[in-house]
Amino acid sequence: MSGFYVMFMQLYDTLPNFIEEWVDSSDIVAALHLHEGLFARAAVDPLLSRGLQVPQEEMINLDSGAIILLMLPIAYVTARFKRLWVIVVGIVIAAFGLLLCGISMAGFVCVSGILLFAVGEMSSVPKMQEYLGSSRPKARRPLYMGYANIPSPWDGRSPTTSGASRTTGSPTRRTSRCGT
Repeated sequence: MSGFYVMFMQLYDTLPNFIEEWVDSSDIVAALHLHEGLFARAAVDPLLSRGLQVPQEEMINLDSGAIILLMLPIAYVTARFKRLWVIVVGIVIAAFGLLLCGISMAGFVCVSGILLFAVGEMSSVPKMQEYLGSSRPKARRPLYMGYANIPSPWDGRSPTTSGASRTTGSPTRRTSRCGT
C-alpha cells in the first residue's frame, strides 16, 4: 500500500510542475473554445509563454471531480469482484494513468491519464480499506484500520514530518534542519 501512496503523491507533487513547464494544453483550449479567465490563462513567465493554457490546478482537480461523479458507479462494478484482484487491477490502472500523463506533452493525453488514475484510485483505495478491515478479527478491526494510515508520515504531508518542524526557509525552498 505504501507504494500506491507514493504514486498517489506524485499526482499532487511532481505532476503539477510537469504540467506547468512541459504540457501544452492549448489543444484543450481550442477544442473547448475557452477564453482567458478561470479555465484558460496565459503563462506569467515569458519563457513559458505558449498562448492560452489550462492551469495545472484545474487539470489536477479533474481527479477529485471524477471521484465525486464516478465513485458510486465504480464501487457498484468493483463490488462484484474479489478484493485483492480489484486492488491489483486498480493499482495497475492508476500506474498506467500516471505513465500516460508523462508520456506525452499533449494536454488531452495528460487529462486522459489523470482521469485514468482517478479510476484506478477509486477501484483500489476503498478495497484496500475493506481488505484490511474484513480480514482481521472483529475485536481488532479498528486497530488494523488505523494501521492502514501508517504510510501517511512517509508521504511528506503529515504535520509531524512537514512544515516548520522539518524545514527552514521559504515554502518554495525546503531545506532540512538535519543537514540532509
